[in-house]
Amino acid sequence: MKSINQISSPKKTIRNITLIALAAVFLIYIVLNIVFWKRGMPERFFEYEITENSSVEIRYCSAPFFLLNVPDTIEGKPVTSIGGLFGNSFLDGGKYNYMKHFVVAVRLPDTVEEIHYGAFRDCKNLRSINIPACLKYASSHILAGTKVKEIVFPEGITEIGCGNDIDFGGYGQCVESFAGMKYLRKVVFPESLKKIGNNAFSECTALKKITLPDGIEEIKYGAFQNSGLTEANIPKSLVNISGCIFKGTPFEETLEKEASGDFIIFNDVLLYKYIGDDENVVIPDGIEIICDRAFWTAPNVKTVEIPERVKFINSAFEYSTVESLVIPDTIDSENDLSFLYCNNLKKIVLPDNITKIGDCAFEYCSSLETINIPDNVKTIGYSAFGACRSLKSITIPESVEEICDNAFSNCISLKEVIINGSPRIDEAAFENCTALENKPKQ
Repeated sequence: MKSINQISSPKKTIRNITLIALAAVFLIYIVLNIVFWKRGMPERFFEYEITENSSVEIRYCSAPFFLLNVPDTIEGKPVTSIGGLFGNSFLDGGKYNYMKHFVVAVRLPDTVEEIHYGAFRDCKNLRSINIPACLKYASSHILAGTKVKEIVFPEGITEIGCGNDIDFGGYGQCVESFAGMKYLRKVVFPESLKKIGNNAFSECTALKKITLPDGIEEIKYGAFQNSGLTEANIPKSLVNISGCIFKGTPFEETLEKEASGDFIIFNDVLLYKYIGDDENVVIPDGIEIICDRAFWTAPNVKTVEIPERVKFINSAFEYSTVESLVIPDTIDSENDLSFLYCNNLKKIVLPDNITKIGDCAFEYCSSLETINIPDNVKTIGYSAFGACRSLKSITIPESVEEICDNAFSNCISLKEVIINGSPRIDEAAFENCTALENKPKQ
């Protein structure tokens, strides 16, 4: 009669062999990860496109590994563009690689110039990635939802997250390249850096401190808004701030507490924010630039006296309660003036030197009854006076060459339009102007 040990022995043997086989497979898998990490991934794991300039854009990665080393070249051509590597992107044709949830490290070749929308978004275990030395464009939220704690930008990079978002047809400028990185704690900027783009590091709630390089010149709208910043330096070289760059951060609260008056001013010439509660505001002499939405949170402001030294105001008064403004002639003619959602604005005098009323410049200025368009204006942009519900009459000077789509749409009180020249008028320029008696012909 056989013993119990003798009967169970074959089962133990099978189990042991299975465990050994699994261990061997796992070991091989680890070895492959290490080998491909050192040498670069084989081309067969990538779907890609050869571009017109004989470079490679990677569209999808099917690799089943947690270490991802993107090769420098494919088919002998340099890899210059990274699309939605793991799927869930408009670039990938509907594929999805669940391995994205297990990738812990990515190495990109320095040949990469573009990283497209959400390339590594929601790679929830990704902890390490390098920034390529040749990177010129990074779309929105490329690392949002990852566990990357540190980003080091290599020397030579001059702009971070600047320009239009080409992934969405160039619409808008909020590329938000490194936005939404909840674990990001440290950013190392190169001395070569000149510009930081719109919302580039917004919503990075673990980011507490930044050191901007001495040569930086421009920081665009909301670059660090709603981040965790408690400390930042303002270099003397910084001459252009679009506004709200520290909005919603502890650092802005500190700036407000430490301000000596009603204004937060950087480098003596940049008016970052008005923090007073006066109705009639006089901007200090010496100010040359008023940052975007500087008066957004001012509760009572009705008039603002702008000194003639001011050159740029751009969108300083958007969403404000201002009722009357005189914009001085010293304003640079390239200013893209915007008074969007100034619901109380009744009177404004524009400078003679401007050449364009920009897109949405006076949209939703519902109290504006009349405005004088300067004789040098050539273009009235898209929805420039859209939904100006109190606007009753408008005179278009002879200099105007184009009136764009929806320029005066939904101006329900507009009764008279006088056109002194012969501009090109887009089809919907006066759409829903129900009171208009002499609707211009397109």
